[in-house]
Amino acid sequence: MTTTVYSEIVYPTYVRRRYEVTLTDNLSESRTDILGMYNHQPDNDGSEVEAQHQIDLAEQEILRWQTDMESGLDPAHIDMGGYFEHSAPLWNTWEAALDGSLTPILQSTYMQDILYCDLTCSRLTKQELEAVAGKNNAVRAEQSIATNTQAELDAYVPLIDENGDPRP
Repeated sequence: MTTTVYSEIVYPTYVRRRYEVTLTDNLSESRTDILGMYNHQPDNDGSEVEAQHQIDLAEQEILRWQTDMESGLDPAHIDMGGYFEHSAPLWNTWEAALDGSLTPILQSTYMQDILYCDLTCSRLTKQELEAVAGKNNAVRAEQSIATNTQAELDAYVPLIDENGDPRP
């Protein structure tokens, strides 16, 4: 991780700076971003800007995993042709990314939301699922109930048709 001053405007009591921040992800690849404008004291080296940027990247990755799950994908695993391996998050550990993306879905008050993580949870071992949802969790049972409820909802016929007329 390195932070350098990209540009600077000096005022009598503070400076306005843009920073060039270079971070290395979990795959050892470098990423350089230009951040700013920030108002700082002249002796500020910008290290908190760098730290906050890394936190932001980690949070964005978790949100991306959650969005992928809501789209019916499994961001936590890679299909290796017959078996599944853990994927490699760039800014989080695998466990932190899984916990951060699954927890809001499992905490949802709307029962059908649990179906968002159905694919991911089906590929987790019992120990991995317990690490996220706790021992004696009922995630798989709740997913089964939600699946049956979804089937009932899909088969539901409204009491009136599209013209507003009662159905026979």
